[in-house]
Amino acid sequence: MNLFNFRHLVPSATRHLLLGFALLVSVSAISAAPQKGAWAGVLGASSVTALPHELPVETWDLVCGSLSLTISPPSAKAPQGGYSAKLAVWKDSVALQFKGKGILGQNESGQTILSGNWRGSGAEVPVCHIELVFSEDDGARVDGYAEVENPSGSVYRFAAFALPLPYNRSSPAPSSIAGKLTMMFSTQDYSPIGILGGSIDTAGKMVIKGSWQDGRKATMVTSILLWHGTHFTFPASSLGSDLYVGGIARLSTQNDAGWVGTGWEIKKNSQLRVLDIQAFRTANSAVLNWPTDKADLYIEHGLDIEYAGGEVSVSPGSNKLITQITHPGIRSLSLSYSPTDGLVKGQLTYVVWSSQPERQETVQIIGNLNPATGEVRGRIGSIGLFSLMPKLAP
Repeated sequence: MNLFNFRHLVPSATRHLLLGFALLVSVSAISAAPQKGAWAGVLGASSVTALPHELPVETWDLVCGSLSLTISPPSAKAPQGGYSAKLAVWKDSVALQFKGKGILGQNESGQTILSGNWRGSGAEVPVCHIELVFSEDDGARVDGYAEVENPSGSVYRFAAFALPLPYNRSSPAPSSIAGKLTMMFSTQDYSPIGILGGSIDTAGKMVIKGSWQDGRKATMVTSILLWHGTHFTFPASSLGSDLYVGGIARLSTQNDAGWVGTGWEIKKNSQLRVLDIQAFRTANSAVLNWPTDKADLYIEHGLDIEYAGGEVSVSPGSNKLITQITHPGIRSLSLSYSPTDGLVKGQLTYVVWSSQPERQETVQIIGNLNPATGEVRGRIGSIGLFSLMPKLAP
């Protein structure tokens, strides 16, 4: 199934709803001039339309693109204001890029609208038609749709949504938002596939870097947004030529993680994979929250080391951890903890299963700390898992 063929994603009955996606804002929410400055949001595929006061993206089937806008104030030439925009959408294993600028208009209901045709770049130049409606509902938002048309005539339709960025130099993000954090993407059976670390600055910009399950380096840059007084973000990034990861994560006070949400991995020639997102605040010096300075170690590594258990203890005056593990297939295991980024890193050397003569492999280990529970979860190479569970005081 082509993930980006909207006709395949959406039943015919709901398609008719989405054809009017940009016009579903109540007439009572007629917009004045949109808030000037920077806006950010995402593109996705949707099978339902969000009700008033719902966050539209939470009803989407997946997030597969990003949208950034700069709104200029009204002027004599642009009574509703002007705009410049950038749009990226992942389609057929390629990230298509578009840029546009123009004058905002007004529809029959008196709402401010953004309507335009933007051309992309490349040998086969696609065209993007975008229709967005601004609303004062819940403090300002814009939603609608974008249609991408290839030179071959194929048309792909995506829902679009954005909000004004809440933070800048004159209105910095509070300490409850800004700061260091680690983020983990895991499958819905709790297997970590992406471990990243970074920070959120006082302008609400999040930059996180790390590694993905297949070994590639992962870098995500996104912005913190505000909805109904609750902060959330859109991690969305192309991780190379054949992998895209998008998602939403909401700041939570009811969970051990600082951020929780849902992600989507879209990979060439592979089925869509739904992911869980957790991000943990690490402050400036996150300590291992182990009551006895010891933790149980659990390892799983496919056929080579199906299961192994042991113990890890804190080495006084050092970031290195002391490991004790007995397994015929393990030749060495080293772990260290970095309090500045909340990550546990190391190496595992093991005997390749049934190799004759004996052959050894060394793989990298990376995991992140949940400061509230002291638990560490992470990956060993591309197929292994490990966890550290704090031992309780007697």
